[in-house]
Amino acid sequence: VDQLFAAYPEAKVIHMVRDPRDRYEASLGLWPDGKGRAGGATARWNYSVRLAERHLRRHPRDYLVVRFEDLIRRPEGTLRAVCGFLGESFVSSMLMMSGAPERRERLMNRASGTLTAGLLSDDFIGRFHNRISREELAFIELHAQLRMRKLGYEPVAMRLTTRDWARFAARTWPSQFA
Repeated sequence: VDQLFAAYPEAKVIHMVRDPRDRYEASLGLWPDGKGRAGGATARWNYSVRLAERHLRRHPRDYLVVRFEDLIRRPEGTLRAVCGFLGESFVSSMLMMSGAPERRERLMNRASGTLTAGLLSDDFIGRFHNRISREELAFIELHAQLRMRKLGYEPVAMRLTTRDWARFAARTWPSQFA
C-alpha cells in the first residue's frame, strides 16, 4: 500500500474483513481436504488484519476498513460511509446493482434466506456454527481472539470437556499450528 500511495497519491483503499470463522467455513467447500486448514486460514486472516491495522495507522484518510457483515446487514449506511470516504455521492440505486447484471443474477439465485435491502443476503453470516469442528473453532478463536474482538466479532462460549481440551492440546493445536 505504501508503494501504491507513493505512485498514486490520490488513491483510496478499501479493505474488507470478514469473521474468520465464517471465512474458514466458506473455504472448506473449495479446499475440503488437508491438514492444518484452520491454522492456515487463521494465519492468513491475522496477517490481513495486521496489514489493515498498519495501513490504517499510516494512511488514516486514505484507507478504510469495512466489515463484510456491516455491508450485508446495514448496506445503505455502510455504502453511504464508503461513498463519503471516496468523495462520491450516494445514490440509492447503487444497492440494486443494476450495473452488474451477471453478479446480480448470481446473487438472486444463491439467496435462499432473508435478503436485506436490495440483493444482499445474510445467509452466509454465522454459518460456522455447527459446520466446523469445535476443535477448529477453538484454534481459530485462540489465535485470532484479540483482533476478532477489536473488529466486533465475539467468540463463542466453548464448552469443551477436559478430554476435548486434552485432544485439542495433543493433536489439534500442534497440527493446526504447524
